[in-house]
Amino acid sequence: MRINPTNKFSDHSISLRRMIDLNRKDATALNLLLYILNGKTEKFPNRQLFSQALNHAYALRAYSNVSGFGDRMLLDIRFSWISEDLVQEEGYIREVIDLIDQILFHPCITQKNLDEAKYLLKNRLSMQMQDPDTQAVRLLFESMPEDHPISIPVQGSIEEIDKITLEEIKQLAKRLSETPFEIIGVGSIEKEVMDYLNALPMQDYECSKSPLIDLKQPAIVTAKRDIAQSSLALLYATHMKPDSSDYFALMVMNAILGSAPMNLLFEEIREKHSFCYSISSSLIRFDGALLIVTGAQKDHFDEIRELIAAQIDKLKHATKMISEERLTSARLDIVDAIRTQEDSALRLMAQMFMNIYLKREISSEQMIDKILNVSLEDVEKAARPLHLIGDASVIQSAEGASEELLNSDLEEIMQTSNE
Repeated sequence: MRINPTNKFSDHSISLRRMIDLNRKDATALNLLLYILNGKTEKFPNRQLFSQALNHAYALRAYSNVSGFGDRMLLDIRFSWISEDLVQEEGYIREVIDLIDQILFHPCITQKNLDEAKYLLKNRLSMQMQDPDTQAVRLLFESMPEDHPISIPVQGSIEEIDKITLEEIKQLAKRLSETPFEIIGVGSIEKEVMDYLNALPMQDYECSKSPLIDLKQPAIVTAKRDIAQSSLALLYATHMKPDSSDYFALMVMNAILGSAPMNLLFEEIREKHSFCYSISSSLIRFDGALLIVTGAQKDHFDEIRELIAAQIDKLKHATKMISEERLTSARLDIVDAIRTQEDSALRLMAQMFMNIYLKREISSEQMIDKILNVSLEDVEKAARPLHLIGDASVIQSAEGASEELLNSDLEEIMQTSNE
């Protein structure tokens, strides 16, 4: 358990994290279980009673989320409550602890609640799949080898929802109740809460051992859909794990390429050629991948592919083709993001968890120092291994979607890591 005892926030926050292996059925089942955890418990079996209980505890806030870490899923349940010093009401902290315990260990799992969860998850996934970029990314990850975790949708799949039974949800909840926590907190947390947390089973999780994604030849897939615009998604292998000493250089390289406010992809493809509506890049760190997504007219896709390849080639020759001014701008953009995390308990806890998960001890100032010391030579070194492993395009069809595509139209976007 790691606690940052800062008095910077009026609220105290804790994050209780559990990991289980990533597979298609459990991914969907876990997202269904979250809908039950988020609104009902044995003591508060409907949303009205649950909401009233949270409000009575001075608007205690509870959040839960599922994310992918390579070959595992992380279930993160977070709680925030007002400091006891500001409330000064007898029994207040016991009420907070009771609600935490109800959410963690006493979900109200009934067929009615599961049916409601299935409806909500179907609706959420179907709404997400109205976005052309989401569809392109789904197709891209779906085209990756089935035995690699990047191909599994960590937010669940519509095709799996109706297959999941009440007994399977109960078994999953039981398995989770027996899984140790990684516990992280921010604030001067009350002794009663600390005593409760210390009694929970805890462990440090080992970093994902799944292999980094790689293909000798890129997987290429195209689909026609009845959508608002066409979208193109490209996947590059980075060959770099997040605990590598060179990972900070990869972050800077990605900022120069497509994640900073002013970047090569945007300037060259959007501003100079007006080929796209939007374009950006992001790192999928535990799978060793770099994702580029752009919304554009389909007639420009071949030119966009060529221009993207040209920008990556520039980074592979950064010492000759990237200016020091651009490097400085990218570094400072990342530094600003690191500094702003000091103003967010959620971001502080996320950084604390990464330190634990990657078995490192690095402060924000040390991270900033490493970023500021990334050179063009470092950027060039990080860019050299990049090579294309996936190309997916969703093409706008005036005639509407084909029957095959309609059958899969509501599937969820595949796993992408945080960052």
